[in-house]
Amino acid sequence: MSEGGRLATVNNEGAVVEPAIGELETRLGYLLHRTDLLHMDALKDLLAPIGLTAARATAIVWIHNNPGTGQSDLARALGINRASAMEIAVSMEKIGLIERGASHDQRATTLTLTAAGAEKYGQFIVATIKTDELLSSEITPAEYLVLTDLLRRVRASLHRHQTTANPTQTQTGTSA
Repeated sequence: MSEGGRLATVNNEGAVVEPAIGELETRLGYLLHRTDLLHMDALKDLLAPIGLTAARATAIVWIHNNPGTGQSDLARALGINRASAMEIAVSMEKIGLIERGASHDQRATTLTLTAAGAEKYGQFIVATIKTDELLSSEITPAEYLVLTDLLRRVRASLHRHQTTANPTQTQTGTSA
């Protein structure tokens, strides 16, 4: 297995076996973290052939859903600083995935997908469907719906906690 699953092995019956971690195995945060590591490894493997990283793929989705968005909005959506968002935008422009244009604010630029960027968006959506199939291969469709609902509620709870703990927090949990 790749990096996220490094601790896991497969026994003679084909079952995945992770070493005992003790009480951490009962902690929701730990289970979410380990699952996310495996998920990101699977996604990375599916994105590599189409020439995308997770950051670029997420940026493509944001720009697709928010054409003309600015780099500051992209930074907030990705949970990164503006300088990092600018680096992503410049690299995506260099490979022809986006166009940067003038904004009404002379200090800002707008971001829109090119035809190549729109094609990558479609390829990324296919990759996310495949990772969802991997994630849900051991559960029923009804359990999938329950799980996604529960995860949305957990995420909303964490967002509420962050906003209450620090009123300057934005939607992604980064400071405005």
